[in-house]
Amino acid sequence: MFDQNRDRQSSSTPLLWKILPVAVLLFGVMVAVVFYISEGGTPTTELTGILTEGDVEFERYRQNVEIINQSIQMGQNVAGNWIIMVSGIIENRGERELDVVQVKLTLFNHEEPIHEIIRTPIQPSPYTSSVPALGRKSFDFYVEEIPEDWLAVTAELTIHGFRFPEE
Repeated sequence: MFDQNRDRQSSSTPLLWKILPVAVLLFGVMVAVVFYISEGGTPTTELTGILTEGDVEFERYRQNVEIINQSIQMGQNVAGNWIIMVSGIIENRGERELDVVQVKLTLFNHEEPIHEIIRTPIQPSPYTSSVPALGRKSFDFYVEEIPEDWLAVTAELTIHGFRFPEE
């Protein structure tokens, strides 16, 4: 009777030693993937060719690009620090695709602008697609460095620049 239990124990031990290296290898691969994704996966390159205010092409096409359903809210991150959470949808009513869109967040104390933040929520990457012609693309981002003199009264989000993909 005692010998039978001993046989079962010894037969399951080699199975553990077969599965353990595979489990360790899979865990290592998962950790490597997390590091790869957190680093962005590809080296960042400087964005060029962005049309901004003052460019003739920007002024002509600007009427076709709009931010709809925008939301600007204050919140706290996990560390308890205040952040600004910004989201919206870029609507492209024009005939050309946009692969880069920059937005400008202006912080106001009553009616006086005190700080401007420019972000590029839509840009070429393996994880972000462009805004198609006659299409929409949602975006969101956080602002963690809030000016101390801002009274958290008003903020405004506008289109700052965009770029057409190279043909």
